[in-house]
Amino acid sequence: MSFDDLLEELESLQTLLRRSRENRDLKRRLLQMYTFKNIASPEDNNWDKRAAEEEKAFWILKTSRYGDVLPHFLNLKASAQNKQYFYTIFKGEEIEPAIIKIPRLYPELPPNSLLSLSKKIEVYTSHTDPNKCLGNLVKGKWDEEGRMGIAHWLLFVEIFIILTSNPVKLEDQVF
Repeated sequence: MSFDDLLEELESLQTLLRRSRENRDLKRRLLQMYTFKNIASPEDNNWDKRAAEEEKAFWILKTSRYGDVLPHFLNLKASAQNKQYFYTIFKGEEIEPAIIKIPRLYPELPPNSLLSLSKKIEVYTSHTDPNKCLGNLVKGKWDEEGRMGIAHWLLFVEIFIILTSNPVKLEDQVF
């Protein structure tokens, strides 16, 4: 990824975060970007409608008024074989397929994980390894009424990717 691409990503995310800080309510801001109408889990009869809406929400966030806020993800597609899997194309150092796994209690709970086939990207909502865990980025911000979806979760993943690949180093100086 070039330096210009990184700057562009950071500017998009900075705009989103700045506006969220102004409002002090990230959950509400995310729901303003897109709110799901079909509240269904993979076990429900109307899951197909929810899966189609997941794909629609993804493209809405790709073309939002903030720009492409999901630059590391090129598409989203529900699995035809397993209702708990979605597929995406991850754009990191290389472009490669990845799998998003959702829990049976989704959308009340956020997706479990994102794993690329080569494991170059491995992100979990909850994990013992802090280098792979979204943890507090998602905690308390996920809408437990089911109005958030995979596209919202991928926004948290975008923030996680930026923070872990470009950490801010603080000098150990006494002021």
